[in-house]
Amino acid sequence: MKMKHILLPLIAITLCGCSKTDKLYKRGAYESPYFYSNYYLKEDTRNFQIAKEIEETPLELHSHDGLKYLHAEDVGGLQWEYAEKEKLWSYNNNLALVDEGFKQGAISKLYDGRVRCEGLYQKSRAQLDKVGFAAKLPLTMKHCDYFAFSCRGGTTLENPLMKEIYFNFTICFYTQSAGGMYDKHIYTLNDVLVNTDFQSRTNLVSFYIDQTKVDNKFRLEDTVAYEIRWECIDPTLALYNLTDDRTDKEKDHLALMLYEVFFGNSTWVK
Repeated sequence: MKMKHILLPLIAITLCGCSKTDKLYKRGAYESPYFYSNYYLKEDTRNFQIAKEIEETPLELHSHDGLKYLHAEDVGGLQWEYAEKEKLWSYNNNLALVDEGFKQGAISKLYDGRVRCEGLYQKSRAQLDKVGFAAKLPLTMKHCDYFAFSCRGGTTLENPLMKEIYFNFTICFYTQSAGGMYDKHIYTLNDVLVNTDFQSRTNLVSFYIDQTKVDNKFRLEDTVAYEIRWECIDPTLALYNLTDDRTDKEKDHLALMLYEVFFGNSTWVK
C-alpha cells in the first residue's frame, strides 16, 4: 500500500487518542493509520420487513461549522468548542446521557459527544463508504424535534483538498408498524457543503422534523433504527481523480468521517 494512503501524518500517531475504545470493540479495529482498513460497514436492518416507505421533507436543512442554525432554545447558551465539557453543547446533548445502552459497541463512539478530534481521530468516528450504515437503537425513540450529525469528508490524496465539497445524504428512520413490520421514513438532503480533509473542522448537518401528526402519531414516533447513506456529486472528484466508490482501486478515495449523531429534544422508552 502506498504511503499516501496513510490517513494521518506519522507525527499524529504519537498524539493522545480522543476516546478509550478497548471495551467497545476488538483492539485495533477501525484504528489503523491506513485509510482502507477503517471503513465501518455495519448493516443492522437487513431483516426488517418494510410495510411502507415514506418520503419525508426535512425542515430548515443546514450545514455549518458550529451551532449557528439551531434554534436558540435548542442551543441553550452552550458553546460548540473552546470550552470545558460542562459548557459544550455536544457533551450536554449526547445520547450516552440517555441510557447505558448507548455506551455499548463500536457505534457508541457516535454517541459520546465528541464532534471532532485533532489526535488519533479514527478512534472517535465511523469512516463510511457511500453505502453508509444502519444501526439499531438500544431504546425506542418516541419523539424528537430535530436530527443532527457531525461529519467531514476525508480523502487518500497526498495533498489534502482542505475545502468544502458537495455531498448528498439519505437519512432513514425505521418506525414500528403493525404485524411486526416497519415503516421506513426517508429524508433526502441534497447539495450539502461539507468540509473535507480538515482534521480540526467538522460540519453539523441538521434538520428539524415536521411535527404534524399522521394517523394520530408523530412521524418518527416509535423509531427503533436509523440509516445514513451518502454520495458525492462535486466536480472536484473528477478534477482530482477521486471516487466515492471504495471498490475502485484505480483512483484515490473519498469517505465520510462521521463523528456524532444527535436526536434533539428526544424522549425514549425501553
